Amino acid sequence: MISVLLAKKIAELFVYLFLGVLLVKTRVMKVSDAKVLSTLTLYLIMPCVILRSFQVDMTREVLSGLAIACAAAVLIHILYFAVGWAFGRFSGATDIEKGSVIYTNCGNLVLPIIISVIGAEWVIYQSAYAAVFNIMIWTHGRMIFAGREAVQLKKIILNVNIIAILCGILLLVTGTRFTGMPLTIMNSLADMIGPLSMVVTGFILAGMDLTKMKTMKRLPLVVLVRMIVCPLLVLLLFKVTNLAGCAEGGKAVLLISFLSAIAPSSATINQFAIIFDRDAEYSAAINVVTTLSCIVTMPLMVMLYEHLL
Repeated sequence: MISVLLAKKIAELFVYLFLGVLLVKTRVMKVSDAKVLSTLTLYLIMPCVILRSFQVDMTREVLSGLAIACAAAVLIHILYFAVGWAFGRFSGATDIEKGSVIYTNCGNLVLPIIISVIGAEWVIYQSAYAAVFNIMIWTHGRMIFAGREAVQLKKIILNVNIIAILCGILLLVTGTRFTGMPLTIMNSLADMIGPLSMVVTGFILAGMDLTKMKTMKRLPLVVLVRMIVCPLLVLLLFKVTNLAGCAEGGKAVLLISFLSAIAPSSATINQFAIIFDRDAEYSAAINVVTTLSCIVTMPLMVMLYEHLL
């Protein structure tokens, strides 16, 4: 069932991408408009996504599951940092390639699958991965593109996405919930993350000479590392650490972390590439091809997860 829902969600995302291409090809929008929409996505839509992920009830079972999910998220990112380092050290991977390997599209693709297959109450465990992801991508990830000197502690702390994470944790601990108009606004904006991210990618794709993909000789290697090598290493990590056995329902909690870890390359990396003028065409190509390939790779990896753990 996960495979079917996954295929439907990916097909839906590619419709949004096609609409983005159509807007540019019909000259309603320009490729340069992608920079404005990327800024909108990163600094308005994403904080709403983060805040919404913390709108759950805190119980002993939730705390136990969160502990496993947090441990898994930290271990996965440590593993991915090691893979990114090795990828750069031994194959000369660029910043965009390393960022695309380390950071996944763990939000707009994975959340609908979790809600549909496992249940909305399980989204809290994905928020653990999302929290670690957002902290890392808004520090290390942004530094890749902006440069080390552009990333200062004050700027990190005052970044709207980091503030959203801290506020989300506070809301979770205190049991505070959004209601009424604030809840409606937050949900409406958060729901835009998937469509808007893919429309922006469509803008970039519309401005690309697709024959250039033939010249992107390292693209298949990046896709292989992101969609095959990394998921297999995460499976090995879970097997060795036996995190699934640390609490009741641990296997289901880890499945959510696993889905986040095996997703395509992050759309945020593509948006950073746009904002900081760092080969956005190549970044978009990686995002599109990894998203397309996940139709096959994600169901396959989930099957392996069920069999091995």
